Amino acid sequence: MPSFLLVQRLENGSYYVRVKSAKGYNSGSFSFQVSGLDLAPPGITGTAVQPANEIWATEEALTVTATDQTNAYFSLRYSDGSPVPGCAEKEGNRNGSGYMASWTITEQLTSAKTFRIIATDRWGHTSGTTVSVSGIDCKKPSKPSVYFSDSGGWQNKDVTVTISGGNADSGISHYVYRINRKAPALRQG
Repeated sequence: MPSFLLVQRLENGSYYVRVKSAKGYNSGSFSFQVSGLDLAPPGITGTAVQPANEIWATEEALTVTATDQTNAYFSLRYSDGSPVPGCAEKEGNRNGSGYMASWTITEQLTSAKTFRIIATDRWGHTSGTTVSVSGIDCKKPSKPSVYFSDSGGWQNKDVTVTISGGNADSGISHYVYRINRKAPALRQG
C-alpha cells in the first residue's frame, strides 16, 4: 500500500486528508487535530538580586536569576554576547509553576553593566532578555578624621575621641580602631 510523507511544517489546528485512487475514487475526508506543538520561543524574565540599599560593593557576588514556564537551557552572557566566566549554560530547575536558573557573578564590577540571559527550549526556540546592574560602589571610604574633646596637655579625666569618615556611594557600615596595639575593636557605624 503506497503512503506518503507530509513534508510541511505543521501548526496547531485542524487538518483534513482525502485519498484518491488512480481510477478517481475518493475515500472521503479524514480530519485530524494537531495541538500541543510548541512553536513559540520561551517567555523569559530576568532579575538581579540587589542588596537592600541598592548599592553594590565591587567585591560582592551578584546573583542573576532567569525564569521560564517551560524547561529550557539558560545561558548568561555579557551584552556583547561573550560568555560570563564561571557562569556556564544550565538547565532550569523546577520552581513553582516554572523553571529557574541562577548564576553568581564573582568578577569585581567597577561600573554599571548589562547582562543578557538567553533561554533555548528543547525544540531550538530561543529568546532573551537583559538585566542591568547599576549603583556600583567602587570608591574607598574617605580617610577618617579624629577629634579629641580636649586637645590640650595631660588629662586626668576621660577624653572623648570622635572618629568620622564617609563614603558618598554606599555609606559607612563600621569603623575599626585599635588602642595601644591591642586587638582591633569594631564599632558599628
